[in-house]
Amino acid sequence: MKKSLSISSLVLLLLVFFTWIPLTAHARASHYNSTVAKRIKNLLPEGAFLRDYSIISEKDKVLVLYILDYEIAKKYRPDAYITCPGQVHGQPIEGIYYLGLIENNKMVNSIKLPTKSRVETTPGKLEIVYRQLNETIHRKYNGPKPKSEKEAMEMSVVRLLNLKDLTGDGRPYEFQVEVYVSGCGHVEVLTAGYSPYRNEAIVFPIIGREPTEPYYWHDNFLPDETGTVNWEYKCGDHASTIYAHEKFEFNQTIEAFVMTEYERISCKEKYSQDN
Repeated sequence: MKKSLSISSLVLLLLVFFTWIPLTAHARASHYNSTVAKRIKNLLPEGAFLRDYSIISEKDKVLVLYILDYEIAKKYRPDAYITCPGQVHGQPIEGIYYLGLIENNKMVNSIKLPTKSRVETTPGKLEIVYRQLNETIHRKYNGPKPKSEKEAMEMSVVRLLNLKDLTGDGRPYEFQVEVYVSGCGHVEVLTAGYSPYRNEAIVFPIIGREPTEPYYWHDNFLPDETGTVNWEYKCGDHASTIYAHEKFEFNQTIEAFVMTEYERISCKEKYSQDN
């Protein structure tokens, strides 16, 4: 009798262990794992759509991007996605986006992706790509090359939490999302990720000419491997008669991109200087 109880107890312990094994062990083989996704969803608010997740540094920490009050746009014919807005938004999901950090099967923190009048579709909501043409995923997101013209015009889900180093600290903890607003070649960009110093999910502020008024979205805001952004709006771009340049450097102490250079000059004056 004692032996039977011992075996039963052992089986029960094994079942518990494999049910709550760290998230990383489930997710190493592939990005999306139905078991991991189910466990993440159990920690999200009721009615949330799990948009994406990513393991951090092989630890039991997971960044999750989820959406509340969401609506998936209907799918259009393929040629709707080859225009400038279509190449950015693809088939989008409109909703209230949140970034969270899960550690040891608990939600450490969750923050709403900020919006402003230029990027929000309806008050408080964003419209961010969900599915996109495979050809665009290959070209824009470094996805696999389609094997045929038919496959190129089919759609797949775009991974958003493809983490990389965008702050210059050598750690691949950041990602960016884009929203189409104004014209071809220009998108509003937000940078977010994981802060190892706070052990929290974070949206990185941009500190410009008004230090007391940080913002989060910026046109074509693309940091290099050192966390530096050299932004330009060149003469003639969409008929611009003003040359604009801004430089930002990531400040590790305050975890923000800080403006270090600012220039606005008429194209006529700039051309005369260059000559």
